[in-house]
Amino acid sequence: PGSEEWADYPSEKAKLRRLLESTKKPYLYLTGDKHFSSIFEKAGELEFMSSGMTHNTRLPLRPYVIARYPNPVFDNNYGLIDIAWDGARPVLDLSIRTAWGYSLNQKRMTWKNKKWQSF
Repeated sequence: PGSEEWADYPSEKAKLRRLLESTKKPYLYLTGDKHFSSIFEKAGELEFMSSGMTHNTRLPLRPYVIARYPNPVFDNNYGLIDIAWDGARPVLDLSIRTAWGYSLNQKRMTWKNKKWQSF
């Protein structure tokens, strides 16, 4: 494969998904090193991709990234996850922030009906 993303390893991704689903527990993919950041759901799974504190995607590649990933952040950034374990269900606050701490993209998710849902 030409890159290091799940699309290049479909059988391994399917195996991991089956294993995670068998636990009957919420899960979240934490990924990075793509030179941009994004918070997205795909095929019923939640992924938090955070990378780019010192490097970001070159301008010619950005249209390709925008077509494949929702709300990508190209500025130098970092990811922040706050997990509230109080109550019956975990609540995730996912945030992509600038080097100065300003939020560029954020989502609040809770586990309900066997999947992550925004609220």
